[in-house]
Amino acid sequence: MKQDKRINYIDIARGIALFFVILGHLVKFGSKPFNWIFSFHMPVFFLLSGMCFDISRYPNFKNFLIKKFKSLLIPYFCFVIFGFLMTEIIWKPNLFTLDVVKEIFYFTQPESLHVGQVWFLFALFISSIILYWIQRLFISNIKEKEILSLLIITVILIYIGYSIRTIVNVPQFGRLPFKIDTAFMATSFMLIGNIIYKKHLLDKICTKKYLAIILFIILGIFNVLFGVHYNGYVNICTCTYGKIYYYYISALSGSICLLIISYLITKNKILEYYGRNSLFMFAIHSMYLYAAQEILTKIYNYRYYIVSNIPIKLCIITAISIYILLAPTTMIYNFARKKIRRV
Repeated sequence: MKQDKRINYIDIARGIALFFVILGHLVKFGSKPFNWIFSFHMPVFFLLSGMCFDISRYPNFKNFLIKKFKSLLIPYFCFVIFGFLMTEIIWKPNLFTLDVVKEIFYFTQPESLHVGQVWFLFALFISSIILYWIQRLFISNIKEKEILSLLIITVILIYIGYSIRTIVNVPQFGRLPFKIDTAFMATSFMLIGNIIYKKHLLDKICTKKYLAIILFIILGIFNVLFGVHYNGYVNICTCTYGKIYYYYISALSGSICLLIISYLITKNKILEYYGRNSLFMFAIHSMYLYAAQEILTKIYNYRYYIVSNIPIKLCIITAISIYILLAPTTMIYNFARKKIRRV
């Protein structure tokens, strides 16, 4: 029963986080809601991935690499092809340029194809490789003072992630390929998620609801103070962290708040469905964002742009609408995928 509960709350957390991703890609850039969402909305996805990370399922690194390639990089290129086709059909730009090639194969963030958010897949692939070797080389050999050793490794990852773009400068590109610079910071969140899961820390906290609620309130205050009032705009994708201690406190506190809520919910079939299919929904939701931008412009006879000038109330309504529409889209996708597999 305990194992089922853990799976449930991880799926629920992904389902909730997905909504914040959609809303974060609508609200005005640099606004307080925008800065608040960006303080935790991607760190929590890496943290959740770390909670599900277990190298004991892989007999060797080759097997691990093949599985991760199939589950992360093949979907990345499939979504790139999808984005290319949809962009070509709807917007008809010139996509055969060097800049687009760089976006796909170097920066792994094909914004010109309207699926720039799939950078997460490449970053998660690199982060998983880093975490694999950390666990294989260090964690498996740590017996005494395990938590302290893991925290030291986490601090090292944070320092590398924060400093790498100033230490390593790639001429004409400005940053490392394949989101490697992002991956170090992402790995730190994955490692913390792995610790939380394996040490049953959330179980120990949330078995006493009053303790969980008190912790939620305290961490929520931390998240808002350090993520909005003290630090401002951050983005793990672009390695924009502001003051690193503010960034990490806000990212971690916001992520744990979301985990506490998800754990206390216990079961919710709708959120679990979104969580189980969050990878596909995450990858395609931008198509709905751009469609919503055009629809709102026609309805209100005013030129609206996402992350620019859409009123916050309209952003929330639009985010809810897109969130709902993603469910039937995913059902069609899953149905088609099953049919193709049978053939």
